[in-house]
Amino acid sequence: MVFLKKVTYFLLIFIIFSISALALDVEFLTTDVQGNAAEAVNISVLISDNGTPVNNALVNFTTDLGVLSFPSVYSNSSGMAEVSINSTVSGTAHVNASAGNVSNQTTVTFSPLSVLSITVHADQSQNTAGNITNITFSPTDTLGNINYSTPVNLNIIVKDIFGVPLHDLEMYVDASTVSHLNASSTERNVTYVASPSDDFLLSFNCTVAGNITIYSTVGSVTNTTYLDIIPGSPGLMKVIYDKEYTVNTSSNISAIVYDSFSNPIENVNISFSVTSPEDTVYNSPNVYNSAHLSSYNGTTDSSGIVPNTFTTDKRAGGNIVTINVLNTSLEHNVTITGTADLIDYFFLSYTPEYALSNNEDRYTLSARPVDQFMNPILPLSTPIKEQVQFRTDGGSIVLVPLNSQGSANTVVGPTPYIESLSVTATYRNESGYTNFTNSTSLYFTAGALDSMDFYANPGAVLSQDLNGNHDANITLVALDEWGHTLPNIHVLFNNTNTTVGTLTINGYNDTNLINATTDSEGRISGLFSGNVSGNTSIQAISGNVTMLTNISVKAEPFLSVKLAVSPTSVNSGSIVNITTEISIEGELPIVRPAASAMLVLDRSGSMDPDYYAGSPLDVVLVIDRSGSMSGTPIQDARDAAKEFTDNLVSNSEVGIVSFASSSGVNKDMTLLNDYNNKVSVKSAIDSISDGGYTAMGEGMADANDLLINHGRLSARKVMIVLTDGETNSGTDQDGENAIAYANANGVTIHTIGLGSSLDEALLRHIASETGGTYYNAPDSSDLSEIYATISQELSDYDVSEIEYGVEGFTPYDYTFEDSLSTPSSVDNVTLKFKGYDLDYTFNAGSNYGGSNAGECLVKVNGNNLVLIPSSDTPDNNDDLSIHEYDISSYVQPGSNTVSFYDYYSVITGGSYTNAVQDFEILWNGVTVQSYSDRVYLDGSGYDCSFDLMEPYETTILINETINDLKVQLDWDNSSNDLNLKLTSPSGTIYGYDDNTTGYYPDDTSEYIWIHPLSYVYPDDDGDTVEKGDWTITVSGTSSEDFTITTYIDKKSATQLSSHAFMSSFDETRGDSAGLALYSYEDVVSSDSQTSYVLANSTWVGYFTPDTDGYYIFNVSWDDSTTVNVTLYDGIDALSSATGTSYCEVSALLSAGDTYNIDVSKGAGAQTDTKFTVNVSTTEIDTVMTAYYDSGGGGGTPKVRTWDGSDWSSETSANYVGASPVYVALESSPTESEIIMATSDDSYDVNVQIWDGSSWGAVDQFSSNLESYGQRGFDLKYEQVSGDAIITYMDMGEDDGVPLYRVWDGSSWSSESLVYSNNEGKGNVRWVRLEANPNSDEMILVTMDDKYDLCAQVWDGSSWGNQIELTDDVVIESYQCFDVMYEQNSGRAIVAWADYDGHMKYRIWSGSSWNSETTMYSYSDYVYWVKMAADPNSDRILLATEDRSYDVYVTDWDGSSWESPFRVERDVYEYSRRSVDVAFEENSGTGIIVWGEDSPVPKYRTWDGSTWSSESSTYAIGSSGYTRWVQLTPDPSSDAIFLMTSDGSNDLNIQRWDGSSWDIVTEVETSSTRYYECFDIVFSDTDQTPVATPVSWNEWTGSVTSTFENDSLSHLENAIDTITADGLTAIDEGLYLANNELSSADGNSTIVIMTDGLDNAGYHSLLEEAYRARDNNTVIYTVGFGNSESEVDPILEEIATITGGEYYFAPNSSVLKEIFQGIAMQITNFSAGGPVLDLRVPYNYVTPLAVAKATYQSGSSNSTTGNLTHFDIPTAPATGNAEPTVTTSGTTSTMEWQLPNMGPGDKWGIWYQMRVDGAGYVPIIMPTSTVTYTDLSGENITVVVGGGGAANVGGGAASVSSYSLGNLKMVSDDSIMKIDNSTTLTLTLEDTLGNSSYAFVYLYSNIGYFGSNENPINVTVVGSDTVEFSSAIAGRAYITAYAYNINNMSDVLVARDVLSIRPKGTISIS
Repeated sequence: MVFLKKVTYFLLIFIIFSISALALDVEFLTTDVQGNAAEAVNISVLISDNGTPVNNALVNFTTDLGVLSFPSVYSNSSGMAEVSINSTVSGTAHVNASAGNVSNQTTVTFSPLSVLSITVHADQSQNTAGNITNITFSPTDTLGNINYSTPVNLNIIVKDIFGVPLHDLEMYVDASTVSHLNASSTERNVTYVASPSDDFLLSFNCTVAGNITIYSTVGSVTNTTYLDIIPGSPGLMKVIYDKEYTVNTSSNISAIVYDSFSNPIENVNISFSVTSPEDTVYNSPNVYNSAHLSSYNGTTDSSGIVPNTFTTDKRAGGNIVTINVLNTSLEHNVTITGTADLIDYFFLSYTPEYALSNNEDRYTLSARPVDQFMNPILPLSTPIKEQVQFRTDGGSIVLVPLNSQGSANTVVGPTPYIESLSVTATYRNESGYTNFTNSTSLYFTAGALDSMDFYANPGAVLSQDLNGNHDANITLVALDEWGHTLPNIHVLFNNTNTTVGTLTINGYNDTNLINATTDSEGRISGLFSGNVSGNTSIQAISGNVTMLTNISVKAEPFLSVKLAVSPTSVNSGSIVNITTEISIEGELPIVRPAASAMLVLDRSGSMDPDYYAGSPLDVVLVIDRSGSMSGTPIQDARDAAKEFTDNLVSNSEVGIVSFASSSGVNKDMTLLNDYNNKVSVKSAIDSISDGGYTAMGEGMADANDLLINHGRLSARKVMIVLTDGETNSGTDQDGENAIAYANANGVTIHTIGLGSSLDEALLRHIASETGGTYYNAPDSSDLSEIYATISQELSDYDVSEIEYGVEGFTPYDYTFEDSLSTPSSVDNVTLKFKGYDLDYTFNAGSNYGGSNAGECLVKVNGNNLVLIPSSDTPDNNDDLSIHEYDISSYVQPGSNTVSFYDYYSVITGGSYTNAVQDFEILWNGVTVQSYSDRVYLDGSGYDCSFDLMEPYETTILINETINDLKVQLDWDNSSNDLNLKLTSPSGTIYGYDDNTTGYYPDDTSEYIWIHPLSYVYPDDDGDTVEKGDWTITVSGTSSEDFTITTYIDKKSATQLSSHAFMSSFDETRGDSAGLALYSYEDVVSSDSQTSYVLANSTWVGYFTPDTDGYYIFNVSWDDSTTVNVTLYDGIDALSSATGTSYCEVSALLSAGDTYNIDVSKGAGAQTDTKFTVNVSTTEIDTVMTAYYDSGGGGGTPKVRTWDGSDWSSETSANYVGASPVYVALESSPTESEIIMATSDDSYDVNVQIWDGSSWGAVDQFSSNLESYGQRGFDLKYEQVSGDAIITYMDMGEDDGVPLYRVWDGSSWSSESLVYSNNEGKGNVRWVRLEANPNSDEMILVTMDDKYDLCAQVWDGSSWGNQIELTDDVVIESYQCFDVMYEQNSGRAIVAWADYDGHMKYRIWSGSSWNSETTMYSYSDYVYWVKMAADPNSDRILLATEDRSYDVYVTDWDGSSWESPFRVERDVYEYSRRSVDVAFEENSGTGIIVWGEDSPVPKYRTWDGSTWSSESSTYAIGSSGYTRWVQLTPDPSSDAIFLMTSDGSNDLNIQRWDGSSWDIVTEVETSSTRYYECFDIVFSDTDQTPVATPVSWNEWTGSVTSTFENDSLSHLENAIDTITADGLTAIDEGLYLANNELSSADGNSTIVIMTDGLDNAGYHSLLEEAYRARDNNTVIYTVGFGNSESEVDPILEEIATITGGEYYFAPNSSVLKEIFQGIAMQITNFSAGGPVLDLRVPYNYVTPLAVAKATYQSGSSNSTTGNLTHFDIPTAPATGNAEPTVTTSGTTSTMEWQLPNMGPGDKWGIWYQMRVDGAGYVPIIMPTSTVTYTDLSGENITVVVGGGGAANVGGGAASVSSYSLGNLKMVSDDSIMKIDNSTTLTLTLEDTLGNSSYAFVYLYSNIGYFGSNENPINVTVVGSDTVEFSSAIAGRAYITAYAYNINNMSDVLVARDVLSIRPKGTISIS
């Protein structure tokens, strides 16, 4: 048996080794078998050896799933081995078969059986709303296998807690996805999304509290799952209440509590509280505090509701109900407005307490209805139904709606009369007028005694020894300041010379010294009886008022005038009787006077249109045409450039340059006084096309060449560069060559940057360096405005107010109105056009053209003209053919049409490609119509219409010397085209097709100017218009009416009128005259100016500073007038101030620039205010920046200074030996001194000092820093002593202790250790020094490479109080600490980032260090700490930058730090300090600036409590992002400088002005980004003002022909040499004229002419007028202009003062007539006797009176007699001596030619005047005169004395509403479809902003209002609505006119435009 076993064993071994030796192959005959779970699957394996089946081979089987029938079997003779496998678990079995060492594998997949059930598992059956519930659905078979191949269908029903279904959702889940299902409580919907998964998983997030039912289905198998969702904690609260109801009334209020998903929550405790309304103008003044609730606590029910009841307070207004959810922060405040109850009382009140009868004072009458609780009744709706009617006892009615405060206000008064008025107010509501009324009486009273009219009539009597009149009537009238007579005024009279006569007063027994009282009319009458010859003054005294009247008792003959007015008190509109007696007292024969006159003429710049051209200008427009300008930008640039060209004046030359990859000149320099030249410039602009790169430098080079080599010698040279990108092509990409060339040749460069992808720093640099300005245009649509701004800067006048070619002209003698007429016949008519692609003929059959018809048919007026071509031509698709035809026989007078057709399309319906363009019709060689556009033809035709109208022609004669002539053609319709031509006497034709010099066309106007200035304004202006007949021709295509107006320059008009004036003078008759001209410019250096300013006037002083400086203009004046002072740079106001005796303006001004200061006075009495302008300067704070420049070796720091608007060019400090890496600047607090300290890459520390003018020698204090990568030094000044301290490291001296030196103002101390008793642990890397702002104390903080942070204190003489703050800062390579002083307390704070993850700080109290305190925790290493202190408080800002690229900021309020606020999470790199903080000096506003991964630094501002949102500074213009950021505040303003470095090694500076950033200035392009190698410092200077002269442009006058010494012919020649220049100094001309006439005998005349307002000069116009009057000089004044508002209103006052006349001349013809008329008056010798000129008021206004006196025609009765017999004239009227009445300005003159009178003769007249007005009216004005010449030839004028005045009363007070102030019309829809309607809301307010009442008239061009009405009238009270609709598409232009219901002359207009679009769809194919 043992043997058998051994044989068997060896046999097996043999077989195994045999098999092993074979090359077996195991092959599965069944692979990847599919089967069902629990069913057997057979597996067959073939064993072979090199293809031969192997028998009896042992095959082993294994599987990872299921059960095999045998673990191993032997192969049969066929090599086959078989087993079976079965699995009740679904899945894939991996079956392995092996024979020997060979194996193979196959898979058997067992699929699940049919689904028997669905297993559902939810991780929570109850969940809180908003939390996720995960639900797994498993479809399983009978064996428990999950069937992953079939999805599970779900039907999910979500119901809220009220059982209301939210959604019923059909969906499915499968094994490959997870479905995320969201049920939203806010949107009431369900959404889901799917994502990859490994299971049947539904992730369900339901924010709806309630029940969820999930039905899951697979085939017929179902499952139902229930989930409960409960509400979360209270998160929301809703209050249901009535927002508004009557006071003292109850209403329900309910609070509902929800979770954060709006699910109501049950059993929540709520508390209520109430706050009654505050006291406001809208409610009762009484305090009730009666508001209450029915319950103050409650618990929510199942719906989350707590019901309650609230009762409003008795006081109207907002009742605040506060509702709190207990134990939560949830609180809700609701405001319930209590409205007033029904009216219970009606109040009527007025202010002020009393009003004066001054025609200014008004009563404001206020009516206010209130309820029983005194709440005002407020208007409840619009239109406002609650109104008040005010009715006077005189019947005047005003209806006023209640305003928002429940009041209706009306105005009573003003009145010039003493009177009373009763007013009744009645309340009206929606039901009509109520029974609530109230009444009051208002009184207007006289004022206190202000003046007295005191006169003697006559003023001269004869002595008792001569026969004649010995008595004079004495009259005194007591007056208030408005001319009301005052009764019961006590007056003391005193005759100062009782020898010459005796004074008596009616009713009083005393003589000469008499106390008397005014009667009921305010008068006292007396008598003076003359005795012996002599003079006396009668003195009248009452209180502070003293008056004198002089009486002369004469012993020689004289002419006497006596006046009497009766009655002396009347009502306005009454008739008064006036008696005038003239007597010759003694032997006095008289004759007519001779003429003496001075012409005072205006020669200011506004007199000549050429003056406005100013200095000649050469300008080149340089335009970027690179590819980025494509589309809208290049078109906007073209349009803006053309507009700019239109804004230039005639003596400008323009050149055009454009650039892309290269540059080119598009237009050479071209003069713009010619229309064709301007067209050629615009065509060149239009020809600019885009494409390529940006070679701006080459463009500027071409522009420089044009300006310098092709420009004009005396012209200003300006270049304007526009670009939208960075220079990237061509030469001179940095612009330095262009800058140098421009500066060397006086070229100013303005730059415009379009868009944001700009190198703004370069553009600003170019402009700054050449004296120009940089402008930024965010969008191309902004270009037009920018070019307009530049044109204003280049103009010598305000282009917004003055139109070139209009100002300086005045209408001339010729005006024509006519229209073109149709001609009787026409010939010589030519058609021209160009054809495109007209090259084919075709067979038209029997139609026109036959078999060889051209493709284009031309018809004229429907008649065939020609077919083109006549035969086939070579294909000319790209060519234009020119065609010309005589169409005279085809056209007709009037309208005609030429039509073009695609003839092939007409005949066949097909089409050819063809077009026509440049259509033109010529008649007699003149173009009458043209169309330039290319139009492609079709079969419907292209019509070109034209009219043939007879040209209009007329002739004007120029036979006098004129400098400028303008002929203007005007018409109304812009669609019509009329053409103007002007033919000179010599045959030159000016106009569109001829000589276009001075030709200016527009849409409905064009004019020809002979000739506009082409170069420099001449000194003599000798260029005159050709004399002779000028022919005016108008042609065109319309019969529309037109107007032709001729104009000449005002200077020529003045010369012509002056010659006409002089034509009446005759030297042989003793006439004499002189000429004074104003204004002439003189430049005077002075630190002051003294002049005068009138009411409603402005004095203008132009000046030029001699040095740069901060200039202060102190303006003072003597009276209490309100004066405004403004300092201007051009039209830009730099500073403005208003005061009543003093004010001051100031600004930083530049030497050589011209500025002006305006001194203005508002409305008021016409008095001259004398003022003085004192000029002083203070030293300018030096603002300096120093920085590293790698150019030239880099060892020399560069420096620039700020001049107030720009940075200077770069200068150099002294060489420091190596490249600076850190730069520190500090300024002395006591001297104009700056210290610069630098560390460099040779480990040196160097110092040099700026003394205000230059840098001192360099001192090297260290050559052995520990590292140059950290700043191992710092520098500060002691703030009291002015000494400076520098601390620094020197490893050669001590590696752990800093050294220091002290600068005493003249030298540095020797080197010393900061402390010697305590070595540092490591090498000091960072040094930080900070000075106490209030003492000489300093804090020094150092950090070493061992992470130690130490501090010590300098007390002004030594170091102490050393402390180790920490030995574990977070990092030693970066400055993770800072130190700052509180600016008020003087405490210092050191803050640092500690390694333990906390920001910490310690406080130096002034005597000791406080303990360490944690500020906050940080999340990543803080690398940088930066602090800044508020200069006005103890607040401090602290910013940090960390390793995670985050920036945080926090603030210290003096006691604690706020939580840090993250402002940025992505700075570009944390290894540079890309953040800084600062405070504005005055406001206390903080600011933080930081950089990020863009070229635009960001910032936020801090108002003391919150940070603003993030904003952007200007881009720093580089591809490298911001690296270092530094802020430097201005110590004198809220400005802050921001200096940055970037990745391109550029340094940029921009300035914060307190609200926004200025454009960036790039100060350096080759610095370094690795270190803070720059600094900025302010140097405070002495601010004591020092008187400083400036060069004033003083405008004075000149006597060009003297009155005494020059002949009349000399004067005529002087008139011919007048030129124009400068400002208007009327006072200077009058001053000189008075001087000239001071030696004239007898009476004299001055004629003043001006075209503007007196705005210059140094004398008082009023004082000069009084001076003239006192010298018996009469002044005639003439205003000359297009409108009387353009001339000075003082002219009338001047004339009135002297008894002259004021005239206004709107054109040259009237001006000449006025001058001739004045000359005739003063040179008329035709009369035989004296001339009586009585002047009476006509629209006369003074402080005492407003009056108009009208002579009653036919009322005269004249008598004559002598001493023996004379009947004093009286009624009745006979009409026997009617005067000649003339009216001018404020006076009328009644002139009588008296008969010759001899000794003792008397002449008298009685007549009547109607008096209208108020106050104390001088019916006969004191400027009235009698004129005669005595036997010696002396000119004598006798002034008519007093006695011609009356007190005029009346009644004028009434009620009136406030004027309309604002009408708004707003539509709901600006765009609407036809037949739809929109609502127009009309809102009316008065001038106080209250609701107003008006009739409104509405009109629209299309559509209708309301019920199909257009126009429509509606009544609007406060606000109302009107419906508008239209059945027509188009634009609806709607206009609303509001007429004040109480004053129909009070009108407002509002307009709106609506777009009405058609309905439906428009298809375009």
